[in-house]
Amino acid sequence: MTLGEKIGKLRKDRYWSQTWLADLVGARQPVISNWEQDYVQPNIYNLQRIARAFNITIDELLKGVEL
Repeated sequence: MTLGEKIGKLRKDRYWSQTWLADLVGARQPVISNWEQDYVQPNIYNLQRIARAFNITIDELLKGVEL
């Protein structure tokens, strides 16, 4: 599983839109889309914000992700 797939799965499991996640993370919706499609990877600052939005650790976010 890629990081983008993991972010998308976590988001969809919560029935969140990309716009909702973007608001929680402090990004714009196209950024979320680019992450989920693996066009770009979030930096460490954004990984922290993504993990916080999902109420998980960065380790949990990256668990099972092929880097």
